[in-house]
Amino acid sequence: MKDRTVKRPGKIKKACIITSIVLVVLFIATFLTYIFNWDMRLMGVVYKKLGKHYDGMERERSF
Repeated sequence: MKDRTVKRPGKIKKACIITSIVLVVLFIATFLTYIFNWDMRLMGVVYKKLGKHYDGMERERSF
């Protein structure tokens, strides 16, 4: 009888390669985010939109 586990090393190798590629892409994405400060730029855009929304709301009491 032939052993059917011979095909598994190819699948394991392929899974390791795909995992490695995904990890490298995620590392590059986080590195670029850090270098170009994209997270704070995004928060600046969100802050401006939230400011417009909440500045237009009516207040229940005034000072």
